[in-house]
Amino acid sequence: MEEEIVFLALTIAVEAPIAFAFLRKSPWQLFALAIVCVNMVTHPIAWYFAMNGASLLLVEVCVTFVEAIIFATLFTQSRAKAIGAAVVMNVVSAMIGIIFF
Repeated sequence: MEEEIVFLALTIAVEAPIAFAFLRKSPWQLFALAIVCVNMVTHPIAWYFAMNGASLLLVEVCVTFVEAIIFATLFTQSRAKAIGAAVVMNVVSAMIGIIFF
């Protein structure tokens, strides 16, 4: 459980600045809260499946898809920006997770 919390914090620390760079939503406090909440929903589910033998690639693709939909809905950005943000966020955080795991 402690390891999962460390990786959740690392994921948020990595993904929030990337999301902000892509989506630039003000006020930044609500934007940051939304990013944290999205990760608090998707990360535990991804963690569960990854730790129980699911393909990391499949897990990351599903998480990216869900996060892109949420970003497009919450931040009323173009779908392209939402997809771009979700893809870059998850590729970077997955690579960092692989390095540390």
